[in-house]
Amino acid sequence: MNKRLNANHAGLVLIFSILFMYLLPTIVDVILILCGVDSEGAVYEWISSATSSIAILLAVIVIAKGKEDFGPREVFNLKKVTTQPSLLSRIAYVIGICITLLMFSSPILSYLTAGLVELGFDTGIVSYPDVRGGYFFVGVLVLAILPALSEELLTRGVLLTSLKKGGYIYGILMSGLLFAIMHGNPLQLIHQFLLGAIYGYIVIVSNSILPAILGHFFNNFMSVGIMALLPSEALNQPDPTLAQLLEPTTLIGNISTVLISGMILVMLIIGYTNLMLSIKNDEIIKDTISRGGDVKQLNLVNSIKGVGIAKVCEYLDESPAKGEDSTASSRMSKWLFVAIGMLVALWIVNTLVGFGVIVI
Repeated sequence: MNKRLNANHAGLVLIFSILFMYLLPTIVDVILILCGVDSEGAVYEWISSATSSIAILLAVIVIAKGKEDFGPREVFNLKKVTTQPSLLSRIAYVIGICITLLMFSSPILSYLTAGLVELGFDTGIVSYPDVRGGYFFVGVLVLAILPALSEELLTRGVLLTSLKKGGYIYGILMSGLLFAIMHGNPLQLIHQFLLGAIYGYIVIVSNSILPAILGHFFNNFMSVGIMALLPSEALNQPDPTLAQLLEPTTLIGNISTVLISGMILVMLIIGYTNLMLSIKNDEIIKDTISRGGDVKQLNLVNSIKGVGIAKVCEYLDESPAKGEDSTASSRMSKWLFVAIGMLVALWIVNTLVGFGVIVI
């Protein structure tokens, strides 16, 4: 049996994650109730909110423990990020990408939310604990740090490492899609997919998962900060209706925001890629000179412009999976198919709950 990560492992870790995400909260709820913890209190709410991230971490640990010939650094792309002058530039690019992506997807999310509300969707099915009243740092831990670690180790660690054997583009898009569906929230489907795909690309061109963890943390931290700073009146205000969003002035403003932020987002991603290409080329040149080789004979990739994304990923990925190919068997397996079926079914159930078709 091939012990290296493949589509089967991607499916198995997803199945474990799904089972743990639904079993662990139930077990924890029973324990809390037996211990006399108030089910309406803040302690109960915060512990319950943390169980999903902990469940994912447990599932990931199960897979990692079963990979005797594949160390955690390789499984999860936990490669060391060199502290050279470009480090601050890379951090700035990642944060800039997060902010710009939020600006790009927010108007789209507004129209999607308004459209679903018009069809009878209840946006109240998705709620978060109140981070005010001394719970800000608890909110940062539960809503920013834990999800950033657990979800990135799962999706951009195990899943992306497994699925990129079917081709870099396939691995990036599929891991992004699974990341979006896994959240089970139809309102955030587009944003989570874009976020997941961009983080997947960043992990490959960075050859490390750490930038994605940073970006994920910063994205969630912004949400926690907004919830903590905004007054209750602002947080409890109803979302704009579809009619209000379709007013000419609002519509033009939102279209402009999407177009401008979209162009900036593309520029930031290209800039980040070219920065990583520059670092990679410098390392190759220094290594060649140290070995007494001829620098003129090197086949360097100097810019993403005119070069396919797959070519850039192949050039920058220092540790691609052995035997990598893009055949159908490397892209799908029975366990991955089962896992996708489970995720889609749960996503459909959550959507039907939002429309009131199913009452839980």
